[in-house]
Amino acid sequence: MRSKGYMVLSGIQLFWLIQIINWSLVFPFIKQVVVISKQDAWISIALGGMAVAVFSYLLARLRLYNPNQSLVQFCQRVLGRWFGRVVVLPYFIAWILICSMMLRYSGEFIHSTLLDRAPEWIIMLIIVILMVFLTSGGIGGIGRFNDIVGPLFFAVIFATFFLNMQNIRWGRLLPVYYDTGWLTIIKGTVPHAPLFAGGSMLLLVLIPFMNNEAKKASAWSLRAVALCSITFVIITVLGISVFGPSMAAKMQDLYFSYSRSVDIMDFIQNIDTFIFSLWIFGITSTLSIYLFVISYETAQWLRIEDWRVVIWIVTPIIFITALISPVATIFDLFFSLWNYVLFPVCGLLIPLILWIASIIQKAHNHQIKNVEE
Repeated sequence: MRSKGYMVLSGIQLFWLIQIINWSLVFPFIKQVVVISKQDAWISIALGGMAVAVFSYLLARLRLYNPNQSLVQFCQRVLGRWFGRVVVLPYFIAWILICSMMLRYSGEFIHSTLLDRAPEWIIMLIIVILMVFLTSGGIGGIGRFNDIVGPLFFAVIFATFFLNMQNIRWGRLLPVYYDTGWLTIIKGTVPHAPLFAGGSMLLLVLIPFMNNEAKKASAWSLRAVALCSITFVIITVLGISVFGPSMAAKMQDLYFSYSRSVDIMDFIQNIDTFIFSLWIFGITSTLSIYLFVISYETAQWLRIEDWRVVIWIVTPIIFITALISPVATIFDLFFSLWNYVLFPVCGLLIPLILWIASIIQKAHNHQIKNVEE
């Protein structure tokens, strides 16, 4: 596979891409960790970040066995034509479900927070139009968009950390470990680490678009995961320090609640409106990345030359799935399906099969080469 022009992704663009995906995916669901680990949630998140860093490094190394092929081509080359085509199907299901869940959550969150009189389906339709427009520019266009949004998002997030210091009570983080224990702390990583690793799974698709920078993909992904982990730990620590573990566990979004509580001498207030606008950009970027990945790999699977055609097939599926999903149960169903089925299969089992098959194939080719010499 050759990547040219609008289909080229640089290392720094991959870095911001992973950042924005993880910020958009994990930010709203930090409270799930607080529910389990309470004031020690930051430890659970730190442990999850370490596990995801190892996971990202291994996926990047696996993809370097065939860095110039799409995921469908890579699976077919390593596992055979027919089995290689079958083994990628769980990825399509996982990506469509993530995209639908994020679209539904975005529509519901915007409706409840900002546009309470607008129907949710209208809000979701507007987001869909934006993500289709951005996806049509290719992965290079999405990468350039992230070059702007990523640093701005990062700067604003870290700026808010220092604006609420007057409300912080460090004693709310105590006692450390004593009330929970390691078993509960490790259990708290379950709703966090697999979702956090979902962004890193895209390395299986995105590395071929990096061309000459593909060999640096593991380094860029590790930097992105490290910065994301630090950000999540800080948000959790500050959120619990301001609200306490009991109240933090009941909030819809811990970070937005933290930013809403900023009030410096009645002068700096309502900064959550600006953060909310940036979050919409981040969600649009994340949905566009997933739409691109689904469309491109589906085109490879169906052997359609112009992958943009598939956008008009995949987008209605995502929109309808999000629209008909039950609001009250979609997130619990998604977490259960993702944590106990899709991530073990797509994140662990299939990469392990690909890794073993790649090693065997490489050893076999080396043996043939020695015989010929």
